[in-house]
Amino acid sequence: MNLILTRDKATTIPPAAMKLSGIPDNAKLELTTLDGAVILTKSKMTTMEYVKLLTALTAHVGQILLSLRDTCGHCDECDEGGCVYSNLSIEELCRPSVTVPDWAREEADIAPDAKLDCYVDEDSGVITVCEADNDFDLSDVSPVILYALRKSGCCLSALENALMENDIIYDK
Repeated sequence: MNLILTRDKATTIPPAAMKLSGIPDNAKLELTTLDGAVILTKSKMTTMEYVKLLTALTAHVGQILLSLRDTCGHCDECDEGGCVYSNLSIEELCRPSVTVPDWAREEADIAPDAKLDCYVDEDSGVITVCEADNDFDLSDVSPVILYALRKSGCCLSALENALMENDIIYDK
């Protein structure tokens, strides 16, 4: 069950949500903060309670993964040529698309952690490297997540476009 809570100075979890979760009124709670999420659990669990928690969290992660796949589309739905990333290895997808030595970044006054892009002048064959306009791409996604998304059928080309555009894909 998902509840939408408005965050103010103190967020209150509705008693009904606590009841549905099976957490007793007198239970000591543990709050775990993640990047973009908060998990509230009992601070003391039996082995079976812990296994059930793992099962529930795994199911939720599966739902998130399928939701992302549905948002990006299935690789089967790509244009005639298919997904441009379908034949690339996960290692290739995780690698930054453009890399240059530190001395060159320094000389060009480009931050060491800035994403890079390049353009080719086909007439001269000159490649121009510059700071990218985007903050994120597939190289920012862990290999484990990319593998799971690929296995789910997610179009990684559409995912990269959504990352590069910083699209909002979840809004409740």
